[in-house]
Amino acid sequence: MARMHRQLHQAERIAGIGSWRFDLVHNTIEWSDQVYAIHDLPLGDTPQIERAMEFYPGRSRAILSDAINLAIEQGRPFDEEIDFVSAFGAAKRVRSMGEVELCDGRPVALIGVFQDVTRRYEMEQALRRSAHTDELTGLTNRAGFNQALSASIAGAHTNGTPLALLMIDLDGFKAVNDRCGHLRGDQVLRTIATALHAPYLADCVTARLGGDEFGVIVRGVDRDAVSALVIRLLADLHHSVDIGDAEQLCVSGTIGVSWLTAGMTERDLLRQADIALYHGKHTKRGTATTYSALIDR
Repeated sequence: MARMHRQLHQAERIAGIGSWRFDLVHNTIEWSDQVYAIHDLPLGDTPQIERAMEFYPGRSRAILSDAINLAIEQGRPFDEEIDFVSAFGAAKRVRSMGEVELCDGRPVALIGVFQDVTRRYEMEQALRRSAHTDELTGLTNRAGFNQALSASIAGAHTNGTPLALLMIDLDGFKAVNDRCGHLRGDQVLRTIATALHAPYLADCVTARLGGDEFGVIVRGVDRDAVSALVIRLLADLHHSVDIGDAEQLCVSGTIGVSWLTAGMTERDLLRQADIALYHGKHTKRGTATTYSALIDR
């Protein structure tokens, strides 16, 4: 029996999983050793239910509280993966599973298991970020941009909030690649990415769409504010590249702007931004053009 007990503890420790029981009659909690370990609490220091819930921040606490109440009131088992902060202040991701224990048809306790899934969760998040992140610049890639644009358009239509799309194409970038090589060109792209990571763009989605093409989704901002943002962005995109012998190449950005209106689709918004960008590239590079029917010919 002692050996089986040791094996059980070892299995719990390796799997990062423990068991618990919440006595509804006496309002007490029982934990296995691994549950204490996940909480970073000494063995035997079992908190009351109110204190135990304090390990879950904000939204996670509400999710778990609702799950517990539904289990007690309706007998519904739960399986929740939520955020958690240990007694040492360590941010973790945990999975809590539970079900009701009945006696004469009445709920007398909740029983379940508790698992630290932080490592697996962080790996999943890293994979998700890499799937939507441009490796060279750290900006959102085209796949992530398309996903964000679809969601932003749906939200803007539902809430009636403004939405602007900025399409950016670099001017002078090809000359840098041709004369200085792709490594120098990559440095320029990273410099552009730094500009797109600026604090005033923090609420926007900024992406590298491929080559020297970038996109910015501006949500919930009126036209005057977007105009000011575009002016600042044009200045930040403009810089010189030293190529030796006191010679410099100038790199700038041309921007096409489109605004979401009632009934517009993602395809419509992209098309109008591309038309505005094309017009700017063929009239005056290094400037911004907002789509209008006058240039759509």
